[in-house]
Amino acid sequence: MKKVIITYGLIFILGISYSFSQNTLLIQQQQIDSLKSLISSQKKENEEKVRLLNEYARLNFFNQEYLTGFEATIQARDLSIKINYAVGEILYHQTLATFLYPKEL
Repeated sequence: MKKVIITYGLIFILGISYSFSQNTLLIQQQQIDSLKSLISSQKKENEEKVRLLNEYARLNFFNQEYLTGFEATIQARDLSIKINYAVGEILYHQTLATFLYPKEL
């Protein structure tokens, strides 16, 4: 009887961990790559580039590419300061909130 309970317990735990592991990558890499291309094609340092960088950072956070996400976040904030774009500061905080609370936003 103990072996049956242990076996069912292990099957349950493995099933739970498998179902969670299936949802780790929420965004396809193609979407991230196309967004990166859009950022690269921006010739001017403007508000649109700030928005795209923040979106790029969020997508990387969802895919657990945290370092890349933080680099894009910092780049977007620096650009916001450089061009005196106040909304960029708000986007910066929203992006960080996405990192801290990914399921709530």
